[in-house]
Amino acid sequence: MVEPTVYINGLFTPLSNAKISILDRGFCYGDG
Repeated sequence: MVEPTVYINGLFTPLSNAKISILDRGFCYGDG
């Protein structure tokens, strides 16, 4: 099975490598 690819922080990366900083405002406060 092919692993999904995501676009995050300006790069395409496998879903298993996708990370977001815990200091990201949207992550901390739920901003959209």
